[in-house]
Amino acid sequence: MTIRSRTLLCASALAIISSGINTAHAQDDNIKIGVLLPTTGGCATAGTRALEGHSAYVSALNTDGGLLGRQVETVHRDSQCNPSVATAAARDLVTKDGVDVLIGGVSSSEALAISEVAKQEGVVYMAGIPKTVQLTNEDNLHPYVFRAADNTNTEAKSAAIIADRLGWDSVCTILLDYSYGHDLGEAFVEHFAALRPDAAITNQVWPAANTDDYSPFISQLLASDCEGVFSGVWAGVFPNFAKQASAFGFFDRFEFISAGALGSAKFLETMGDEMPRGIWGNALEVWYYPNTDGHKAYLDAIAAEIDERPDAFHSTGWVAMQFIADAIKNAGSTDPDAISAALKGLTIDSISGPLTIRESDQQANRGIFWGQIADSDIDGYDAPIMSNVEYIPADEIMD
Repeated sequence: MTIRSRTLLCASALAIISSGINTAHAQDDNIKIGVLLPTTGGCATAGTRALEGHSAYVSALNTDGGLLGRQVETVHRDSQCNPSVATAAARDLVTKDGVDVLIGGVSSSEALAISEVAKQEGVVYMAGIPKTVQLTNEDNLHPYVFRAADNTNTEAKSAAIIADRLGWDSVCTILLDYSYGHDLGEAFVEHFAALRPDAAITNQVWPAANTDDYSPFISQLLASDCEGVFSGVWAGVFPNFAKQASAFGFFDRFEFISAGALGSAKFLETMGDEMPRGIWGNALEVWYYPNTDGHKAYLDAIAAEIDERPDAFHSTGWVAMQFIADAIKNAGSTDPDAISAALKGLTIDSISGPLTIRESDQQANRGIFWGQIADSDIDGYDAPIMSNVEYIPADEIMD
């Protein structure tokens, strides 16, 4: 074969390869969202529902034409609620799958791990569930980390507002011994002291995050002289605590306010008769409140996707993706720096009203719904509900 023949053959081969690459690129020109949510393990309930909410928003978005004329593709990895797994999966999503954005995490430790990868790789990360204030504090804030959820200040300080209304003058706390629990405790004690300077924190107990036996801590609280108990025993581990505490008559002895999404509809349906009545719980979304057009449209979209009534965790996936979608639209680009700039100060018309991501710390001013657990008064619905639901806004209590 002559040099010229070999040259022509190589040129033809390169043309074929190039054509194939261009065709593949045209087929793979989706905007890719890397989603890190646990669908196995102890956080699977929250992660699965957040993923369903995310997918419902993406489905509606693609039906409406997608973003920037491109379809949106979800690339999901099971983070297992484990920061080491989340770190490896986040890096793979960026370096191997080529995602444009990262969303996800349930636990605080996951969020901090994903945020570090986002910082190193220069990709925007939106936290839809994790609440720890450490995620966006001065030490950890960087141009690519954002939060669509409420934070621990908002959750704990709104609980302190309720405790103040109840007239508590002596308080005990039971908070899990990791970052979420400690952040809650610090914010609650500080804000409650500001609201009721003469009140006393009588006792604080700290079960390990993975404890199975709460009885020593329950006994310590029962021996304490306090009117009410503030809890950070969140929904994923509350059933075990509630069963043990109820056997001691704990909820008859104390008024009880708990952070950690105890007012979420699916959780209340699962607990049923075993859910203590009269305690105070919260949720980021309640299917029966508020009765607005935006909220009803969200309920319809979720129902069309999963054929059941949504849970509060569905809203976390929905709202996080809504922020990302609006930012990409406004930026007119998937460039990380352009998305980051568009997110700062962005206001969306969310399912619970307008939400804005503050420029100062890159987290949304998302408040939280509170109510007292009671028997249902809704026709055809037998599970417990949060009664007298109230939305406590975040603007004055985020810091």
